[in-house]
Amino acid sequence: HCEAARLAGNGFAVSGDRLQVQRKILGQERLQTVDNLAYGQSFERLQQLLYPEEHPYHRPPAGFADGLRAVRRQHVEDYFHRHYVPPRAILTLIGDVTPRAAEGAIERAFWDPAHNGHDRGEPLLSSPPAPPKAMEADRRAVLQDRVPLGRLYLGCRGPGFGSEEWYALTLFLRALALGSLSPLRRALVSRQRLAHHIKAQLVSMRDASTVAIVATALPDVGLDQLETALLATLDDVLARGLAQATLEAARRKALNHLYWLLQRPMRRADYLSAMTAFFDAPGRVSEMDERYRSLGAAEVIKCARKFCRPGNRALLSVEPRGGRP
Repeated sequence: HCEAARLAGNGFAVSGDRLQVQRKILGQERLQTVDNLAYGQSFERLQQLLYPEEHPYHRPPAGFADGLRAVRRQHVEDYFHRHYVPPRAILTLIGDVTPRAAEGAIERAFWDPAHNGHDRGEPLLSSPPAPPKAMEADRRAVLQDRVPLGRLYLGCRGPGFGSEEWYALTLFLRALALGSLSPLRRALVSRQRLAHHIKAQLVSMRDASTVAIVATALPDVGLDQLETALLATLDDVLARGLAQATLEAARRKALNHLYWLLQRPMRRADYLSAMTAFFDAPGRVSEMDERYRSLGAAEVIKCARKFCRPGNRALLSVEPRGGRP
């Protein structure tokens, strides 16, 4: 009932004191999770390299400190009334419930006469932002931070969440860096002894994703040396393709992780809500495992060559403050 009343928007207002309290809380959260955290600003900087300033993905969802300071009460109220409205709401119910009883309770709370007729606000499935102009060359930056070891970030623009290419690229990154026998770990950690840790993941958004390959250098290993070895290994895999056994191992890990997530009520609700928000099709959650199963090695490597190629890359070197490692 509280959420239903909030969605109705009746009398919503933000006092100056309340705004100041929330501004302070968000500022403290940013300090703890980004500004004062080792490597905390790295992914934000990687996104800035990949996306131009006018594109929404150039900025973190929570904004920057100067943006928080610039927000005024009218901005908050206008945004609330435009976005926090019934046409944009997704209600996902997970648990031991009787559908008929649950539907009745939901209808009484959200669709009683006091809340009917709300067609204000922007639609849920709004138009995506215009895609950014294609990158013409790799981009590079150096970030000095209070960190114990140098770290290299390799980023690429990728496909949006839930697309066929998204599944293919997810499998490729698992095959590339997950497990002691994966190409990147075998080359940089076991054989050449350049990296302390390697990981690769797809940070997903509705209209795009970011390939993030992260390598933490061992002490006394230069980031230039680590970069040369990482790019050589990646380009070799792109040229040669994936062995079927490597792909099958990655597929098993992807499916195990998916099933583990779907067993958790909150994560299952997240997936159902995301599929509804992005595609208006919550049933796509039940198709996710089959999409992983149906991909062959040729499809996976074709997708990897499209998105992980030279010219679509951003390289960020994070150096310990005071000099190169």
